[in-house]
Amino acid sequence: MKKINLSLVIAFMLCSQLLTAQDIFKQHGFTKEPLTLSNGNYNEFFNNDEVVQIGTALLNTKTNKVVAFVGEDTIKASYKSEFSSRWLSPDPKAELFFNWSPYNYVLNTPVNAIDPSGRLVIFVNGFTPLKSEQGTSAYWRSGQVQVFPEGCNNCYMARISFDETAMNHFDDHKAKYLDGSLGGVSGFLKGSTSAATRSGEGYEKGQEEAAAVIIGLQRSGGVITESIKVFTHSMGAAYAKGYIKALKEFAEKYPQLANGLKISEFDFDPYQAGDLSVIDKVYTKQVTHLGLIADEKQNGIDNNGNEYKEDNSSDAHSIYTFIESIQNLGEGTYKYINGQWVKQ
Repeated sequence: MKKINLSLVIAFMLCSQLLTAQDIFKQHGFTKEPLTLSNGNYNEFFNNDEVVQIGTALLNTKTNKVVAFVGEDTIKASYKSEFSSRWLSPDPKAELFFNWSPYNYVLNTPVNAIDPSGRLVIFVNGFTPLKSEQGTSAYWRSGQVQVFPEGCNNCYMARISFDETAMNHFDDHKAKYLDGSLGGVSGFLKGSTSAATRSGEGYEKGQEEAAAVIIGLQRSGGVITESIKVFTHSMGAAYAKGYIKALKEFAEKYPQLANGLKISEFDFDPYQAGDLSVIDKVYTKQVTHLGLIADEKQNGIDNNGNEYKEDNSSDAHSIYTFIESIQNLGEGTYKYINGQWVKQ
């Protein structure tokens, strides 16, 4: 009987010590429960015993080795990627901008700088009253073009998309679409009939997206290996001028992020071209059908390797009448290298 009582006393003392150790925070006036891996299901503290239990593991405090497990841990920790407030990994391109946190997003401008996934072929549409065509691929795909297959006897009309033909030509199928008409008919209230207004709107949009566009470009050894191609039609040319200007300004502000950058612009029947100017160090090619809508030449198009192509055989303004011109397009040679625009 004495042995049993002694065993009970020893057990009681051990339990008291365990509770005392577990409640050490309360002894010092802290009333909050301490955070533990097992949420309080197991004792998680060290004492002077050689083997102690930490959660479900038995650890030898002298050898610092786990000697056994007492049971399966029922606490499963997991991170759900749908919670946007959690960073699951550092930015894979963090080495490109050491001055910023590796866990930031588009240089800490998440409200303004949306991420377009680094898409590199940009299409800026002209005027269209259809909302479904404003800043979408539909503007570039809704026309019909006469197709003459090689050796055909009964030639036929077929639907061909301008944007897909352009992307096939450059073997780049990552497209981004912008609305250069500022909303079609509603754009008139914003002053869209002014080239300066459209350019200003494009500049604001470019400022919002420049960080995401340039940081998203593929690169090797810190040098960008992809180029940006910008296709415009009619009113979209002025909008694109402002957008590209913003991209250039960002590149020059953060040269370490833009090393290897190359931008080419292709303007088809630009509206009010006489009010536009070629952007310095951005290769520009203008293709024009002389007609009532767009028959002007933009300033500087004849200088510094830029090109002007005038087609007197047609006065049509539709973007689909320019599909055959795509095969003659080539990128420019200016690259942004170590903080300088260099002609290759």
